[in-house]
Amino acid sequence: MLKVFISVLIFCSALIYAQGTKVFGDFSMKASPYNSKVFEKSNLNIYYQFKFLKDSKVSQNPREGLCVLQIGENYSKFSDTKTLQKDSLFEKFSHLESVGVKEMNQLFMYNPLWSMESLKSVVDKKVTYQKRYKTKYEYEELQPELKWQLHNESKKILDYSCKKATVKYRGREFVAWYTMEVPINNGPYIFEGLPGLILEL
Repeated sequence: MLKVFISVLIFCSALIYAQGTKVFGDFSMKASPYNSKVFEKSNLNIYYQFKFLKDSKVSQNPREGLCVLQIGENYSKFSDTKTLQKDSLFEKFSHLESVGVKEMNQLFMYNPLWSMESLKSVVDKKVTYQKRYKTKYEYEELQPELKWQLHNESKKILDYSCKKATVKYRGREFVAWYTMEVPINNGPYIFEGLPGLILEL
């Protein structure tokens, strides 16, 4: 069973490490075209550190990464920061006549652990998912109606007073900690619907 733990890091910067994959030799190929659509500018970016564990034993070495929740007026997007960096390189390289070993090694530096991007629309209550597997594909669905149970338990996260909430979603139970000190109905991935920003899931 894979458990995902997400906790927030607000206004932090990511340290980027090479993943150990390198391309050697001398080759070049035609640069691929790059297309993107800007829905709107984000007003607020919230960074979440996440950890993948095979089980709940803390002694194991978790795989860790950093995601960002970009919040605008009508949309919010949740993605791995390395995906954004990789997309930025794809866009940059698309203007070249060809790409070679140097460009490929730059791309291999950014290997996202959180492979699914999600775009939530406030207007039509839909979520669009994108994932790259050889090529990028996407699908959309209605925003799930999450039936949160609110609890009296509380704790501090980054000096914010947080309350506990739980919800069952697709066969799993999730525990969220949200703060009413940031009155934003949003959180990581598809999670939202609480009277404050979700700081930990």
